[in-house]
Amino acid sequence: MRLISILKTDRKVIIDDSEFEYLSKFSWEYRKSSTGNEYIARRVWRENNGDKKRIHLHMNKEILRIKDMYQYVTNIDGNIFNMQKSNIEIKKRIPIVPSEPIK
Repeated sequence: MRLISILKTDRKVIIDDSEFEYLSKFSWEYRKSSTGNEYIARRVWRENNGDKKRIHLHMNKEILRIKDMYQYVTNIDGNIFNMQKSNIEIKKRIPIVPSEPIK
């Protein structure tokens, strides 16, 4: 078990020894979405059809090597600062079905 520091905070994230070399190469931030979800992420530039866009790569998805940015991943104990593989689980995505208009 190792610790990685989070930028602009005194908090640290617990990770497995096997992930330390890879994850320690990056700067990680604590983020809170407009819907109140908290996560640890790093920022990267992605190019799509000539347009550059800055996106966040979530640490738990990086640990599990998940490329699908819409895949839902959670921390089992609810603690976003515990990023051990044994504490991360992939949730099934619920397909969005358009609702039918009310008649």
